Amino acid sequence: MPTATIRHLDVTGTFCPLPILLAAREMLRLTAGDRLEVVGDDPGILEDMPVWCQRAGHRLVEISEQQGKIVSVIEKGGAPLGTPGRRRGGGAGGAGGVGRTRGKRRPAKRGI
Repeated sequence: MPTATIRHLDVTGTFCPLPILLAAREMLRLTAGDRLEVVGDDPGILEDMPVWCQRAGHRLVEISEQQGKIVSVIEKGGAPLGTPGRRRGGGAGGAGGVGRTRGKRRPAKRGI
């Protein structure tokens, strides 16, 4: 069984939403079970990281303040939670046909 990777990401000096966006980008490089340690100084991380982990399907192993820094340890989950089949940017099927007829108006049916 391969050992899990532990990566480190320093987001010190960045503020919301950058710490979460940088963590999300780094998580794309990991496989399920790997861990990411995120170190930053934005107090918003204390509120944002647990919410993001839950929505993204990751496990927040630990979050603490150490010497003026906020340290989060996140374990990558297998698949995102939430709406299955949802695609970023509302790709094919994501918008359910809304907006596809913009500028094309069908005449109203009269006197059937």
